[in-house]
Parts: sequence; C-alpha cells; structure tokens
Amino acid sequence: MANIGYHSTTFRQFQFPDTKPAREGQAPPVSKNGVRNDAEGQSKARAFWAGTLSGAVEPLGALATILASRHIVPAMPYLLSFAAGAMFYVVVEELIPEMSEGEHSNIGVVLFSVGFTLMMALDVALG
Repeated sequence: MANIGYHSTTFRQFQFPDTKPAREGQAPPVSKNGVRNDAEGQSKARAFWAGTLSGAVEPLGALATILASRHIVPAMPYLLSFAAGAMFYVVVEELIPEMSEGEHSNIGVVLFSVGFTLMMALDVALG
C-alpha cells in the first residue's frame, strides 16, 4: 500500500483485499465511505439503477422526519448541541493535525474543548 502525504500528516490508503493496489499518486477504487467505487463485473445500466435506488430512500426519510417533527422539536436543543460538539471535535482534530499526533491523540482535543468551554463560561459570567 502506498502512503499519500497531505500537509504534515500521512494517511494510508484503504484497500479491499481483492482489489489491485493503486499506483503511486492514484486514488484507490474506493469512495470516502469505504464502498467500492468501480462497477467491476456490472453493466452500466445496473450500476445506474443501483445508484438510483440507493438514493430513493431519502424522500422516505424526509417524510418520516416531517411526520415526527412535533416529537423532535422539544429535543432539538440537545440534538443541535450534540451536532455542534461533534463538529467541534472534527474541526479541531482535522485542522490542527499536530494535536492528533502521538500516542495519546485525544488529550489535546479534550483540553482544547475544556479551554473553549472555560472561555465561554467566563464570557457569559463577566459580560
């Protein structure tokens, strides 16, 4: 497997055991979520319909969300704060790569979060 350098962090290419290794500098035949990206052994029509049907569940999910919205609205502040915390973690982990290096990679992110929380509490308390 080839290493791909990206700024100061080195990532390893994800590779299924039955795929041919990618050439140096070439992306493997896998999308970002780990699903095979090539239609090996499939016709283009079958690949098209498989992609179309995989997206057909999105309107059903939207309809279920609309129908359940009266039950979701009271929990919305908690759901949004969870989403904000997850986004905060991802941004700090990815945009400050030095924090994720080393043996204990989450300590820097946790301390960054504690410092941010302390600053916000002091800002609210002191005006």
